[in-house]
Amino acid sequence: MDKNNTPKLQEAMRAYLKGSYETAFNMFCELAWGNNSRAMYFLGMFFDNPNSLFGKIEGVNVVKLSREVSGAWYKLGASRGDPLATLVYIRNEIIEKKTSIHKFNDCFEAVKTMAIEGDVFAIMEMYYTYRDASNYENKYANYLKKDNKEEFKWLREAAESGSPEGMVKLGTCYDGGYYAYGVVSDYKEAIRWYQKAAELNNSRAMYNLGILYSNGRGVQQDHSEAFKWYMKSAELGDVEAMLKLGAAYENDLGVVKSYGEAFKWYMKASGTGHGRGVEGLAKVERLLVNHLNATPQIFNLLGFLKNMK
Repeated sequence: MDKNNTPKLQEAMRAYLKGSYETAFNMFCELAWGNNSRAMYFLGMFFDNPNSLFGKIEGVNVVKLSREVSGAWYKLGASRGDPLATLVYIRNEIIEKKTSIHKFNDCFEAVKTMAIEGDVFAIMEMYYTYRDASNYENKYANYLKKDNKEEFKWLREAAESGSPEGMVKLGTCYDGGYYAYGVVSDYKEAIRWYQKAAELNNSRAMYNLGILYSNGRGVQQDHSEAFKWYMKSAELGDVEAMLKLGAAYENDLGVVKSYGEAFKWYMKASGTGHGRGVEGLAKVERLLVNHLNATPQIFNLLGFLKNMK
């Protein structure tokens, strides 16, 4: 029996799959510091996806999160023998030309066995591995070749097994269609999967629902409904949703126009540390110039804030 597969780990994984990210994060932290290697994998995953997973977790500064921290947890989990952490770590090592194909083969087979036995997180890692196969410049192509059919099979299985990330990615395939998978556009199916993930507090699913309502794809165009979904997503930390809220307040889209609220949400986006946040700075400067008759020479807000980063 896997010594890491404790009742508390099972409880933490259930919390994660139900969208209780703060509870799950705190439990994984406690377990990881108790030398649980599977919990180390989960911490790597949290830090690898700060915008979509952390949101409003108290005490976590999303700005300071980085792939460096994520990679450290994956490496630590791998050194303690966790198959999932090992697969992710070795995939990254292959990209950096720091490991051999043989190590990849061994851990891939171990994770595949877990996936076949129904481990939802192993299923998702199988999807990621097939998805990224072509990005490794054939470093393991002699063992694992790009296979869209196999990739989509694992993605659908992940979604159907309860992975919120799998649900969102599957919904995205139906949201306009995905030729490589042979998936035709089906907005009703996209909405179905987005809603399932949104019920599990997935901020990206909420943002995607907002986009569909904004553009009237698969539903009647409704800026008020779009605003509702953008707000839910932004409150969970999604930067693009924050930018959409700023635009909604600035342009009277589904909400009463308010330059003050637009300013607030653009500033929130700019402070997340996300690459898209700089757009918030540009929008703030535009607000000041266009609506307060300010000049860049007076405020130079964009340059000032950039220098503070």
